[in-house]
Amino acid sequence: MTRLARRWLFGFALLANFAWAEPADTVDLRRSAETGDISAQTKLGALYVVGEGVPQDYAEAVKWLRKAADGGDSTAQFLLAGMYVEGRGVPKDASEAVRWYRKAAEQGDDGAQVALGVCYVNGDGVAKDLAQGFAWLSISDTNGNEKAREFLDILEKGMTAEQMTEGTKIARALFKRLPRPSHGISP
Repeated sequence: MTRLARRWLFGFALLANFAWAEPADTVDLRRSAETGDISAQTKLGALYVVGEGVPQDYAEAVKWLRKAADGGDSTAQFLLAGMYVEGRGVPKDASEAVRWYRKAAEQGDDGAQVALGVCYVNGDGVAKDLAQGFAWLSISDTNGNEKAREFLDILEKGMTAEQMTEGTKIARALFKRLPRPSHGISP
């Protein structure tokens, strides 16, 4: 797996876009998280991943991310999957990572779609399947994810015409049942 793909799987691309809290802000954030605010749980978990405003603590990060992920937050699902990829706060478990990536990807999270596609391409946590990988990367690319396009450019060079045709069929079927992105790009 390329270093870029590994960093993507862990979620660094997503973490880079978080607005970090100051230590004083984390008190209110924790209070909200403790009352069940899923968005606050996700943010607090992300803060513990990187150690911003709180000490870096992967076990605490997993605790909050799991609460939000179980509550259906796709960002938390994506980040929790990355924790399983790296074995941070949980044992390394590629199959469990794929499970969480799939949950987020099926909600339309384009980062998770990229990660799930990469897992299929590399056979990480699932049987290696270039057509499935192509499908998930294509969906994310159509949704405007630039990394998906970069990975597709590399992947297409090693695929047969039959694999691309099968991947296109899979992508079309997925498009029919997946939520549309909110930014207005349609397949």
